[in-house]
Amino acid sequence: MTWIFDDNFGNVIFQTQNVVIDDTTAPVADVLSLPDLTAECSVDTLIAPTATDNCGGLITVTHDATLPISVQGTTVVTWTYTDPDGNSSTQTQNVVLDDVTPPTATVATLPDVLAQCEVFELIPPATVDNCGGVVSATNDAALPFLAQGITVVTWTFTDANGNSSSQTQNVVIQDTTGPTPMVAALPDVNGLCSALVSPPFAMDNCSGLTVGSTIYSFPITTQGTTIVTWTFTDAEGNTTTQDQNVIIAGLSVTAALSLDSLTITADNTVGTYQWIDCSDNSPVPGATSQSFSPAYNGDFAVIVTEGDCSDTSACETVSTVELNDLNSVSFALYPNPSQDGRFTINFDGEILSIEMIDVLGRVMDFSENLPSTFVDGSALDRGHYFVRLTTENGFVYSEVVIGN
Repeated sequence: MTWIFDDNFGNVIFQTQNVVIDDTTAPVADVLSLPDLTAECSVDTLIAPTATDNCGGLITVTHDATLPISVQGTTVVTWTYTDPDGNSSTQTQNVVLDDVTPPTATVATLPDVLAQCEVFELIPPATVDNCGGVVSATNDAALPFLAQGITVVTWTFTDANGNSSSQTQNVVIQDTTGPTPMVAALPDVNGLCSALVSPPFAMDNCSGLTVGSTIYSFPITTQGTTIVTWTFTDAEGNTTTQDQNVIIAGLSVTAALSLDSLTITADNTVGTYQWIDCSDNSPVPGATSQSFSPAYNGDFAVIVTEGDCSDTSACETVSTVELNDLNSVSFALYPNPSQDGRFTINFDGEILSIEMIDVLGRVMDFSENLPSTFVDGSALDRGHYFVRLTTENGFVYSEVVIGN
């Protein structure tokens, strides 16, 4: 700047003066303290605060933050206000991240976990977190679940910042499946007159090996086919049934008369035999062979026993004994009764053997006395006996009593 001094008489002098404008005042923030900026998960942008410069120039506002801000807690951001002359001032602002929202289950109600026998593991339900971090899912279950019924499991979902929520889920164990038989079809059981049947087994999905039960009592003796129903029951009362045929065959005893009509022979070649007099169904003493030649006319049948099974043949009529030479033969036995068991036999004909038969059918042979016909039965007990002579024409019987 140049100053001019003029005294009005034409005398003029000049003098210069420097006018120095130097802005050294930094901008001043419009608010004394910036408010905290709060969020739960992150801050992606910052809104610049304002400041006023003494010279009214354009103020440049910057900060030292690295965006986005995602660290939980308080981050201090420093704002810098710079005027066009390079004067600057600073102001701080707190960015506070505080996640207080727990994770949210994806579905409102968890579906029941269903099983027949046991549950060894549980699949964690899906959740979402507001901050998108990793959510841990834990439960209060004591695995494995083995008990039938409903168990309520509580799931707890915890995010990375310790916020948690919970949700319940039902674990339902209900065995509704019956046992499965070990074989698809049980084999038939065949027996003669009776049969014992071993119970079959089934495998249950929960209980394991299960033995069958039935209402039938064994042995089964009913002839023909009996359908035995086996029932397999597991621990929860579920049942499965399986049928088995028990086929009982009986003896079919027949007897045939010989051509001379004197001997009856049972057709059965296996078993024991007892011939009976059909008039009173009494056993014929000593008649325990497959063939039988009666000593007198009448109707006779045979009982054949094989194991636990027995059957009686139809009665056969013998009516020709009197036509045989035996009716003309003289036969006498004395003394009868015999007090001491000793007696003599008179018989007009050849005797091949002498036997005594007690009431139990036991046979005692006295043939060693032949040709003598004296019989010494003193060693026998008192009672009734039959004396049977075997002759060339057949048998001759007589009853003898030893003692009174």
